[in-house]
Amino acid sequence: MKDLALPAAAHYAYKDWRQTTVDYINYVLNANNTFEGADARGNLVTSPIGRFTPSRDMDIYFRDAGSTAWGIPSYIGRVSEDASAGEGINVIAAILSASMVGLDMTRYSVDGGVTHRNYVRGLVHYYNVGNGEKVVLNGAGQRTGQTFWYEILPNCLFNSICAYYPEEAYLKDIAVTSARQWMRVVDALGGPRADFGGITSFSLARGEKAYNGKWVEPDGAAGIAYLLYGAYHITKDDPELKTLSGQFLERAMWCMNYLDARDDSPFYEVLTFLAVPVAARMNAESGTRYDIAKMINFTLRSHASVRGGWGMITDNWGGTYTGGLMGSTTDNGGYAFAMNTFDAAWGYLPAAKYATRYAYDIGRWMLAASNSARLFYPESLPFTGTTRTDTVGGVDYRHWDGDFQSGNWIPGAADSRASFIPYEGLRAYKRGFNYVAGGGGVTKQNVNDTAKAPYASGDAFTYDWGGLTDYGLYGASHVGMFGAAIRKTNVERILQVDLNAADFFKAPGAFPTYLYFNPHHSAQTVRYAKAAAENRLYNAVTKDFIAVGGAGANITVNVPADDVVIVVELPATGAVTLSGGSYLCNGIFVTSAP
Repeated sequence: MKDLALPAAAHYAYKDWRQTTVDYINYVLNANNTFEGADARGNLVTSPIGRFTPSRDMDIYFRDAGSTAWGIPSYIGRVSEDASAGEGINVIAAILSASMVGLDMTRYSVDGGVTHRNYVRGLVHYYNVGNGEKVVLNGAGQRTGQTFWYEILPNCLFNSICAYYPEEAYLKDIAVTSARQWMRVVDALGGPRADFGGITSFSLARGEKAYNGKWVEPDGAAGIAYLLYGAYHITKDDPELKTLSGQFLERAMWCMNYLDARDDSPFYEVLTFLAVPVAARMNAESGTRYDIAKMINFTLRSHASVRGGWGMITDNWGGTYTGGLMGSTTDNGGYAFAMNTFDAAWGYLPAAKYATRYAYDIGRWMLAASNSARLFYPESLPFTGTTRTDTVGGVDYRHWDGDFQSGNWIPGAADSRASFIPYEGLRAYKRGFNYVAGGGGVTKQNVNDTAKAPYASGDAFTYDWGGLTDYGLYGASHVGMFGAAIRKTNVERILQVDLNAADFFKAPGAFPTYLYFNPHHSAQTVRYAKAAAENRLYNAVTKDFIAVGGAGANITVNVPADDVVIVVELPATGAVTLSGGSYLCNGIFVTSAP
């Protein structure tokens, strides 16, 4: 991350990511919210934002009848999804984001407490038990063997929810059962010498590798390592599952061994991010020696043999600061995505906790990305543009031709939705289109305008993927990765970053652990509110107790210039063991040696 410049004061604005998350969840869970707009031919279209749909797999799993699951479309105005629950990477992520910011999704209400629903239970819709796959996939009735990331990411999101609802026993049952299935993949790919190269996926039904002849996804190893390590984490203290737990850990290591032995990046999609926290946690807890720097660098720039140019944006687009965003650095000058950017925090933040020598770079990234990610939201870009009419074959086709964003369903920054409904992505410059005759019909011909930058849009509307807008809910639903972690402090551009927020492997009762990165050229004093006045503060970076300013619960902490501090709040009493930098207190694993 050495080439990532930081946002100057003139280019920085804090966004309340927690409030963004809450506002988004309340909107997409309210059945009264709908998309209403006209298509290119002027026909009025009404499409629900969210809805309940029947779920056969829930009926089978719970041995019940009439089960329903909450659904959200991938894009607002995606009419083709109106009768389905939508994608797992969208719906499961939304419930996880809500849980991360403290909302109880087993009894949540969007109507002022009149009706409470268990949205967590509805996620069983994505557990494909009816067709025998027995893993959580991107939709009901789907099969493995198509594309690793769409098949593994929903399962990773689902299993992460286990950390919040131990009373929902079916979550652990599904996490363990699905991990058994993914363990089969590791064994079939070579066991101790598992090789994820040269394939796009693996078919559980056929028990064989799958390659679509177009691309490979070696970062499936990272996603499966995450799933298996998570399964190990929730079974390691269960005496009845001790043998199985050991098998999960062993296979997770086999996956990580494959990644550690690679010289070129396996980065195809977001799964590579998950190799970072697994490597850091395993090194700290299990004594492995995985190259964490290599895992991080994998995510910054993909190898051409996998997906050339996929990684982190480090330049400014159109004079606007865009550093830290994740996506393609080469697609028409660059194309960053909300989902990828949010999910990078899922990978990076726990690594800063367990391997503190990376805290400085990760702190810099968090400051940069949290600032740049504002640009996914309509409120952050001009609403200038016009309604364009293309006449093809005597028929008028109308569409909004925006200068800096592709939609106008949200008409301006004063509309509250502009603050919590983002576009799918942000482009280095405008990627608009004209309607033209071609292929025996009317198609969209994409045109570039490098004078308009940056440009927020997506694929559904701009590329005519069946959507009437580019507002991408499948990315928006991952916002909790930022919402749970980031808080404003009393010093501009110094964030309080909760390193426990995305650590779904943390022990119950893990101590509060916060990262403070100071981008200023002078030391800064940050206010800190202790949970109890008598608690002690420890700097996990320097391995020293912190001398605080003031007394009582509301104190101050000094953060040196261009440096990082990780504050671990410890109780005033209790056995504390410092061994090689590892931090144990009353048996609770907190952080680790650098």
